[in-house]
Amino acid sequence: MKNGKYIVSTALIAFVLAPSVAFASWWNPLSWSWTSFLSGKSPAVQQVPPPSQTPPTSTNLNTPSAGVVAPTATPISVKNTTEKLAPLSNAKIIAKVKPAIVYIDVEDGDASGMILQSAATYSYILTNAHVVVGVSSATITLQSGKSISATVVGRDENTDLAILKISAGNLPTVVLGNSDTLAQGDKVFALGYPFGIGGDAVFTDGIVSKTKASTSAGQTYIQNTAEIHPGNSGGALIDQYGQVVGVTSASYSDQKVQGVTLGETIKLAIPINTAKALIPQLESGLSVVVPVATPAPTQAAAPSTPAPTEAQCQQAGQDAYDQHMASVVGISTDDPTVQSLLADIQSNEDRIKSQHDSSVAQIHASNDPLIAAAKDSDAKLQASFQTSAALSGRPASAVQQVPPSPVIAQIQAQEQTLIAQADANYRSAYSQWEAQKQKVLTDVENKKTAAESAANAAKKGAYAGCMAQ
Repeated sequence: MKNGKYIVSTALIAFVLAPSVAFASWWNPLSWSWTSFLSGKSPAVQQVPPPSQTPPTSTNLNTPSAGVVAPTATPISVKNTTEKLAPLSNAKIIAKVKPAIVYIDVEDGDASGMILQSAATYSYILTNAHVVVGVSSATITLQSGKSISATVVGRDENTDLAILKISAGNLPTVVLGNSDTLAQGDKVFALGYPFGIGGDAVFTDGIVSKTKASTSAGQTYIQNTAEIHPGNSGGALIDQYGQVVGVTSASYSDQKVQGVTLGETIKLAIPINTAKALIPQLESGLSVVVPVATPAPTQAAAPSTPAPTEAQCQQAGQDAYDQHMASVVGISTDDPTVQSLLADIQSNEDRIKSQHDSSVAQIHASNDPLIAAAKDSDAKLQASFQTSAALSGRPASAVQQVPPSPVIAQIQAQEQTLIAQADANYRSAYSQWEAQKQKVLTDVENKKTAAESAANAAKKGAYAGCMAQ
């Protein structure tokens, strides 16, 4: 009876479950796509299209025609990193960043820029908007020396940033850092082309003087001590990890406070985090142009100022040279900082010389009395032999000669060994301080040579500007 109930229960369960299992698509051949199977292709998976992304647009901004030009292109990604890095040497920073620094030639002057992104056939370059004000194209010179025509694809003159595009791809690019992490006193470096001098990019170093220096116009900058001059505009301000943390700007070099030109004393850079927020829009064609105010007509023209003479322009060039040389520290042995270093080295050399002389004197003080005592003992023994011979009536020639005590030779040898060791220690320590002195003097000469080169460029620029008036 029990077996009968078991058979009936099993049959009922099979009757209920069998159709579901039989027609399940996960195993049932009747539910498979035989055409896909025979062709060897996997069934296609339908992709859910992403929502439409419309780039943000600006409002209430003036342009020469119709305000802001809406973005039209899809930007490529910016090389950025958030990994924890170790500080790099100057040589490694230059090797990492300089290949992506470019020379920009426009109608009204020259400036710097950095390759921000690079695809297979084109690249984007970041620079200052005031570099390309009023123009739509420029000529870019790469570190390889190759010159390429560039198109201005986006600009924002309120933040003084612009993007240029060139038809060349697979180029080295910069890595963007985080300017918000900069602290007062951090090391920073600048790469660019001061005074429009082409060739190799100029590398200068400094520190962050102020992380948020605001101007009367409301812009925020990174104030630093790296040498930044006209021509550095659009170049890279770099942290000690080789990441770009700012865009150097010389656009305020013509402003003066109490007769002092700001660009010669206050070095500014646009924080890279400000640029990051605008880069996608600039690449897509954002154009924000600040209109130039038209001056009101005057009743009568002011009397013309006579053009400067040749002698005045030469003096202007010499003044620019002298001003630059006076602003650079550590280029002469008369500089207080250099004198302090040399005085410290001389003090250490005098100290080790005094220690050496004291050691030698102590060696003599310890051993000379022993040598004198041994010699005195020999002399007394010789005198006793002579007395004995005289008493016995023997001639003086028969008196035995006492040989020098071996103790004397031993002590003298030990003394010479100790003095030789003291001399060797002194020479080793003295040579190290002499090497330090030579390094200081070499650094002074190198800095002087670099300063004179920059001063001559300033002199040339001031003279040319004067003669053009």
